[in-house]
Order: sequence, then C-alpha cells, then structure tokens
Amino acid sequence: MKRRPLAYLEDIRLACSRIRDTVSGVSLPRYESDHAIRDIVERNLIKIGDALNLLQKVDPQLMRRI
Repeated sequence: MKRRPLAYLEDIRLACSRIRDTVSGVSLPRYESDHAIRDIVERNLIKIGDALNLLQKVDPQLMRRI
C-alpha cells in the first residue's frame, strides 16, 4: 500500500523533534564525546533523508515546494 505524502512529512517532523529533544541542553563537548547521543541524531537524520527520497518519488511537486 502506497503511503500518503503527509505521512512522510510526519516522519520528518517526528525525526526533527527527536533530534531536538536529544540535543536540548547538551553542550558541544558532551555531544562530541557521547556516542549514544550522536547515534540518535545520526539515525534520525537518516530517517529524514529516507523520507525525503520517498516523498520525491511519491509527490515530486510537493518536494519542489519544500
């Protein structure tokens, strides 16, 4: 079943929220030294990229607007 374009946008919003929540109040030195924090951020950036790639295939016009 094909997902709706808004579902991909929601995936992106959630990933951004998780990144924000994870790094909120975290200093740069702590971020650089904490592999768990970096892994969470990296994984959510990958999710954002994947969602954008899929959105491009499902709704290229929407992607141009973004």
